[in-house]
Amino acid sequence: MSSFVVLAVLSAAGVQEGIRYGSGNNPLDAVVKLADAQLVQQIVGLAPMQKVTKIDRLGKAATLWKEGDKAVSGDASREERIAILSVLQRQGALGSETDLLIAKADGQKVPITVLVELGGAMTLASGAPVKELISAGPTAEEIATKYKLDAFTADGTTWTPIELAAVDKALSMLTPDEVALLGGLGFRRKANDVGGRSAFYRRADDGMTIDIFDKTFKFDGEYFVGSIDAPVLFSVGIMLHEMAHAMSDFQGRQKAIVANKAVAEARAAQDAMKASPSPETKAAAKEKTEAARALRGAINALDKVMLAKGRAAEKSYAAVVDAKTSVSVYGRTSIDENLAESFLLSKLDKPALERIAPQALPWFAAGTLAKEAQKPLE
Repeated sequence: MSSFVVLAVLSAAGVQEGIRYGSGNNPLDAVVKLADAQLVQQIVGLAPMQKVTKIDRLGKAATLWKEGDKAVSGDASREERIAILSVLQRQGALGSETDLLIAKADGQKVPITVLVELGGAMTLASGAPVKELISAGPTAEEIATKYKLDAFTADGTTWTPIELAAVDKALSMLTPDEVALLGGLGFRRKANDVGGRSAFYRRADDGMTIDIFDKTFKFDGEYFVGSIDAPVLFSVGIMLHEMAHAMSDFQGRQKAIVANKAVAEARAAQDAMKASPSPETKAAAKEKTEAARALRGAINALDKVMLAKGRAAEKSYAAVVDAKTSVSVYGRTSIDENLAESFLLSKLDKPALERIAPQALPWFAAGTLAKEAQKPLE
């Protein structure tokens, strides 16, 4: 069952929401403080208000609650009741699917998936309690060497061993062809983003990086991605999303690497001219500067075209997946975001992607993203 996604169906009359996953933060902090009797009272009161008609546990015949009941079955664990109420407290429970980590008294966490069908039937599935979803692994240097990436850097903060393990986990999900598309890319750890982003793929004059902010790891203790039997850190999904952007932009990044080298050579030539003015150094500086300007101008022109028409991989994806279908609310914003959201599901939760956008799964399985991303820019 699932990952952090939302299905949206757009119509001429506006937006009609279908199955959506993770359509908002669940108020876990307040819910976990409630006594058992309060949990039951609020579930019974909120379920009809959210048009939920019954609550079942996957794989078991027992119904935990049905319309008209004044109590929740004692068969439901405290952790399951917390998960149910947290979903019911969120606006628009119908159609939602959520993967939650609910803490037990002993510090372990229970992975629970809650699915609410559009018809009002809620189903939950609980996994075995887990202590940690990941443990420390290779160093930044080892990861960069293994995947042939640029050096990992940090600005205003540092990488923790668990954060590096999350990056390594995300990279381990890629095929060799996909890893090859990350050439010329580095990872940069930053404290906060003024725009509120969790992570960001950037292609700039000072380098190409996936910036990882504090917010990337904010929900690792409350959400997971994947199945209840093999839960994965929520942050791993965020990183896969950004990697999809980087892969789609492979050709643009390769051209930018060449342009950045030319810019560096132009600056060096200008410095040499200033240090030792002569007709030769002036001519060299002019030549290098004009070459860098031409390359930078060509990239800017290409970026305008790609912004308007999309990159090759994005256009290929759009040709296969119904334009009215988005695997997440965020994916509605543009085709590149829709592709990135689908990509993380293709790696971490194939059943969820098949349920939401079945035509996308074979597209990814065939390695189409890597094949299309390698095509020369138009």
